[in-house]
Amino acid sequence: MAIMLNRKRLQEFLDFRRWNKTDLAKALDFSESYVTLLLSGEREISSNVMEKLTVLTGLSLDELFFCPKMYKNVHQERRVCAQR
Repeated sequence: MAIMLNRKRLQEFLDFRRWNKTDLAKALDFSESYVTLLLSGEREISSNVMEKLTVLTGLSLDELFFCPKMYKNVHQERRVCAQR
């Protein structure tokens, strides 16, 4: 089951820090193009990426990620699925 990034929550973090995608890429030690693919949903989220994002943002897995097949409206708040 695919895990998706809660882009709204991540954008709130970026806005708070006054960061853009380039700043995020540098903080995560990823290329800007890879971050763009993650943010657009074109790349699956690995456990490494999940860990780096939770450590960087201080947000929980439940706040940053969700399982879209479990939720029809992906724009509402949701919890990450327990199964992978």
